[in-house]
Amino acid sequence: MALGGTNGNHGDIPTWQRILDVLEHLNIQRAHVAGRIPTDFLGLTHECSDKISSLSLICPESLNAEAMRNIAFPLLMITGDTSPTDKRSIDAATSLNNAQHFILKDYASMMWSDMIADRVDDIAKTFVPFLDEADETVSVLDADTIEKEGEISGVSYLLGGKGPALILFPLGLAPNQWTPLLQKLQEKFCTVILSGPELGVIPVLEDRGQAPGYLRLIQSMMDAVDIQNDDTLLDIGCGTGVIDRWLAAY
Repeated sequence: MALGGTNGNHGDIPTWQRILDVLEHLNIQRAHVAGRIPTDFLGLTHECSDKISSLSLICPESLNAEAMRNIAFPLLMITGDTSPTDKRSIDAATSLNNAQHFILKDYASMMWSDMIADRVDDIAKTFVPFLDEADETVSVLDADTIEKEGEISGVSYLLGGKGPALILFPLGLAPNQWTPLLQKLQEKFCTVILSGPELGVIPVLEDRGQAPGYLRLIQSMMDAVDIQNDDTLLDIGCGTGVIDRWLAAY
């Protein structure tokens, strides 16, 4: 599954509207939602809270507890306990009366952590029971009877399994970070994995990679190593490839 692209120019459609377009396309009236990056789901919780049966946050980044204060549906927060981000998330969870909180002991969740692969059993034993106990008024889907893959409003979706709808936002850059947990989830739920250029950390990386100051830094580095036209470069950890696209035209 690709990270996503856009079918035409969608203009300045807010993220929550893009997600709502996907839900309406798939005839999902209500769903469980899970993610990590607040900009992916906060708009949806404020504008279309009736669409959400529960919200699960997996090692959330830059979480604003005040923005979560009025959420009425069940909320699960799974965090590490070591990194500065974890400590801020723990403080946020403590201040939210409606949040269930599970700590991954001796785990540091960083921006690039692969937390599902790292602690799949610990996450599963908390995440799956939480979903089971949440509101049962969730749309039921069968991935074998509907379009499994597509793109709406610049958001790509991939379905699997059968049961209550479970929307899975990116945990960072790649939608396949959910893969180690999918088999267990799809035994009870129809998972809807979302991806695209407006979700996860992609917008942050793209904005940074196009910032004049950042490009001047890259330019200085290229000048220092004296790259020639016939040289071969290997970029390890290329993110969205925004710098590689710049280098291709260098």
